[in-house]
Amino acid sequence: MQVYPRRRGADLLLTLLHYIPIRKALNIDMIEERGSFAGEILHLPAAATAVRVFGTGQELPRTEDGGFVLPPVKGRLLLEVPGYFAA
Repeated sequence: MQVYPRRRGADLLLTLLHYIPIRKALNIDMIEERGSFAGEILHLPAAATAVRVFGTGQELPRTEDGGFVLPPVKGRLLLEVPGYFAA
């Protein structure tokens, strides 16, 4: 799984990628399967009070230890953390 953070004003934008490469030849890896985010927990610093799915505004539920439960989507997930960089 790879995470690419970006800043937009005071908000933190996260792009999560979960693709499984399969070796087809000595020099060739193909991406044929998307991995699911279901059941995965995203842990962020205390500055993150809420995490939403970008575009839908769906807020992710929190765990008891302060993590965020990722939705059951496959491959790519775009998230926004509003006010993360607020002074």
